[in-house]
Amino acid sequence: RESRHMGPVAEQFHRSFGLGDDDGVIAHADATGVTLAAVRALASPSRALLKLDATDMAAGVKSGELDPVALVEASRDAIEALNPTLNAVITRFYDHALALAAEARSAHDRPFAGVPYLIKDLSDYEGFRTTFGARVFEEHVSKGTAAVAGAAVASGFVPLGKTNTP
Repeated sequence: RESRHMGPVAEQFHRSFGLGDDDGVIAHADATGVTLAAVRALASPSRALLKLDATDMAAGVKSGELDPVALVEASRDAIEALNPTLNAVITRFYDHALALAAEARSAHDRPFAGVPYLIKDLSDYEGFRTTFGARVFEEHVSKGTAAVAGAAVASGFVPLGKTNTP
């Protein structure tokens, strides 16, 4: 296996997320523009929550070991730390997400209750902006919810915003 040198930001990224060579992930800070400040922001105690997959988060919420509001807050913090560089999340609705997460504290009948989720900006979500990746739709507010987004929310996922469409 080829060994690659990582700069200090990439090394901090790997340490923060517990990544090793076996993960097959080499962070190239120069290529991505991820700043050391963003990496440090992600190295918080709540960052451990972000290492869980959706099924582990859902099981933790259902058992009461994880708080859906804490999951949303950790996700929000990660988005805000990395998004200035990545421009991945173009529409945010954190207040809406926090309200849904608070409801999920007692709604354990859905398989993914309280698990944070981002909707691709190709799918409508009622009451929120959908641009379809085009400036001509920059101010378009959805009047309904697309089936895929509706199914995710019905299964308990908590949408935090919309992801960019190239």
